[in-house]
Amino acid sequence: MLSHDLMSFIAAKRRMGLAGFLTHRRLAADALRVALAAVCAGLLAAAAALAVLRAWEPQYTASFTVGPTARSSGAGVGLRAAHIGGGAESLAEPGPADEVFSDFSRYLELLRALPTARTLAEDPTFMARLFPGRWDAAAQTWRPPPGVWAAIKGGVLRLAGRPAWTPPDAVALAETLRRRVIVEAVGTGPLRRVSFRHADRDFALAALERLGRTADRHLKAEAARRAKALIDHIRSRFDPGPMAEERRRAVNSLLLEQVQVLTALGVDLPFAADVLEPAHAAAAPDWPDALMTTAASGVAGFALALAFCGYRLQRRHGDLA
Repeated sequence: MLSHDLMSFIAAKRRMGLAGFLTHRRLAADALRVALAAVCAGLLAAAAALAVLRAWEPQYTASFTVGPTARSSGAGVGLRAAHIGGGAESLAEPGPADEVFSDFSRYLELLRALPTARTLAEDPTFMARLFPGRWDAAAQTWRPPPGVWAAIKGGVLRLAGRPAWTPPDAVALAETLRRRVIVEAVGTGPLRRVSFRHADRDFALAALERLGRTADRHLKAEAARRAKALIDHIRSRFDPGPMAEERRRAVNSLLLEQVQVLTALGVDLPFAADVLEPAHAAAAPDWPDALMTTAASGVAGFALALAFCGYRLQRRHGDLA
């Protein structure tokens, strides 16, 4: 009797061991299938990313580094004017600590603002190169924007009684500049790196340099306009006839200061920003980053497939813990 019970116990243990072995083997096979599915999903995601990159037009990133014109010393190459009290001081240097908006801040804002866009929009060649998909070179005219979304948007606007599309103008150019001109801080100082992307490397470089010149000239023209207005006001406000000597000296000092400012503004030097690093771009397109995009897509596809297959495996075998 004892021998029969012992044999039954041993047989039961063997069956349990075989069942456990089969269970672990099945789990190992399922885990291997999950890993293979995740690897295949990662490879497919990377291949899809490469296909998208081949269809996406690569772009060059042009950039330059600028800073405010120096207030003192010979290091700065910006515009300067001599003050009555002596010494040279930059007309464009940011003011005292309580000044909220300096000329350099205005310069950075004008790079993407409507006044600069209005000046650039007057050049049809510049507009045609900036919006190549909208310009019909054969007919020398603008055409509707391409794409499915543009067609849907145009249809909705047409149904609403509005124009389906309008040619690019200064407002559209300003919106494009706000999206594509990037201003980044360089370290913790006042230097800024300005970047602009375009499919044409030469145009990207030329457009960025032109943006900087146009913004600086706008500020210089505004400063000259103010100086001339002050000179005209002083001359019209004070009668050149007989006056007290002290008052005459004060009026002449005011006039002399504004004439010096106007004279300095006539010099062909930067007004608000000195270019420390001229515009440059890599010889090969750098956006979008093919390596990072492919790697990130592959990792994302692998992780998503692993999580999904692991969840299904857990649902199938219950709590594995």
